[in-house]
Amino acid sequence: LFEFMNFLAENVIFCYMGLALFTFQNHIFNALFILGAFLAIFVARACNIYPLSFVLNLGRKQKIPCNFQHMMMFSGLRGAIAFALAIRNTESQPKQMMFTTTLLLVFFTVWVFGGGTTPMLTWLQIRIKAENNSAAKRGRPEIPKQQDQKEELDSEAVLDVERSWHPEAENR
Repeated sequence: LFEFMNFLAENVIFCYMGLALFTFQNHIFNALFILGAFLAIFVARACNIYPLSFVLNLGRKQKIPCNFQHMMMFSGLRGAIAFALAIRNTESQPKQMMFTTTLLLVFFTVWVFGGGTTPMLTWLQIRIKAENNSAAKRGRPEIPKQQDQKEELDSEAVLDVERSWHPEAENR
């Protein structure tokens, strides 16, 4: 039931975003502002992922590997909530520019980063093997026991990289 509700909510928000892109009459494009916003989001994400992973790794037996941290950095730039907040008030020109920028950044990150998830998993050598790995069956990547063991990416496996990974969560 919750997966179905998630599916419906995701489709509704993306349909709404698509309609807003083509029906909103007052788009204000400012390339410098769009680039600055993208860089600010990217830097802010890095300032969260890497230090927090470092702090978490201090108290964990099974550490979050660097390639997983890079994948979290790559895959996390989305913005349906930012879109919902930006569309609430578009009365003034600065707010219209903010809305247009938010809309473009959300579409860019979904298309480019979302579409590049599988090649990035391969490049970072994050193994997914859904048949023999109980973690991958639950949609979680496998943390390799030894770095010198490498396997090919199983193209049939589905990975939700944005889902938080925590070994103790399996027992809840």
